[in-house]
Formats: sequence, C-alpha cells, structure tokens
Amino acid sequence: MGNTQTKEEVVIAQTAGVGSNTARTQQQQETTNTILVVICTILAIGLVIILYKLYNRCHKKQIQRHIDDATLKRYSSILRRQQACMGAVPQASKAEVLNI
Repeated sequence: MGNTQTKEEVVIAQTAGVGSNTARTQQQQETTNTILVVICTILAIGLVIILYKLYNRCHKKQIQRHIDDATLKRYSSILRRQQACMGAVPQASKAEVLNI
C-alpha cells in the first residue's frame, strides 16, 4: 500500500514545513506594520491640516474684531473731539441738508 514512516520521519517533515510558514507570517506582519504606519501618518497629517485651518480661521476672526474695535474707537474719538470743538450745535435734518 505505501511506505510506513516512523515517528521521527513524520516530525522532521512537519518541522520543515513550519519554517516556511514562519517566514511568510513574519513577512505578512512586516507588511501589515508598514501599512499601519502609512495610515497613521496620513491621519496625523490630515489632523494637523484640519487643526491649522481651524486655528487660522479663528485667529483671522479675532484679528478682524480687534481691527474693527480699534477703528470704532478711533472714529468715536474723532467724533467726540469734533463735538467738543463745535459745542452743542444741533444737527441739521436730512431735509435741510438737501435744501428741500
């Protein structure tokens, strides 16, 4: 029917096959680790970009509010000085200005 094998021959045949499986498993693990590092790097870069844009948008709004406040203070200061120089002069109505 076939050749009979002793226990030693069977164990040797099995351990020879395990060596190639170990190498293949190790290679797959390295590939998986590489893919994981690439995915994590892409996600980290994306997160940094999103956070930068969010910071930039908020910072621009803050700067714009600061400029608007400074402009408003300057105009109100100029208006107060003009009113102080002119005294309590009543303002002309729109109809008077247009000579209607």
